[in-house]
Amino acid sequence: AVRASNKKSQELIETMLNASGIEQSALNAQIEMELPLAFLDSIKPYFPNTESCQFHWQLDTHESFLCDRGMLTLILKNLFDNSIKYGATDIHVHCHSVKKDFLIEVHDNGVGIDEKDQPMIFEKFYRSGDEKIRERSGTGLGLYIAREMAKLQHGNLIFKPLEKGSCFIISLPHVK
Repeated sequence: AVRASNKKSQELIETMLNASGIEQSALNAQIEMELPLAFLDSIKPYFPNTESCQFHWQLDTHESFLCDRGMLTLILKNLFDNSIKYGATDIHVHCHSVKKDFLIEVHDNGVGIDEKDQPMIFEKFYRSGDEKIRERSGTGLGLYIAREMAKLQHGNLIFKPLEKGSCFIISLPHVK
């Protein structure tokens, strides 16, 4: 119990430091060229399948893209953690290309995001007013930090409504 409490405290501190770095324009992206297969192979060990949640990986492009590997991994960790926190048992990660962008779509079968909350989910400190959602731990900073980190990499993070679950799309530039 102490170890779990310490881990939560450490994650909270890291979240606050990331938010503070973004606010002060002190967070810099180290942009490098990545090959999609090598990137996925490097992150998969951090996100193993468990009894409660299965990851499904799909790669439909081999075009190089530009990113800060550490930041992109943090964005995905945030999205995956949210999916699991909100009841997902399946998380689909689909990498593909559209025109000049490399896209990573993360969709899950969790509870999804209420339509009235959707316009505000990327705002700093935003938490749903729904009591069933509010009882889950969180700072309201995760999606804010994730989107800002995507922008620091000359990309974006958007939410795409689904009938069931959630879908987030990270877009990053291809190598020109």
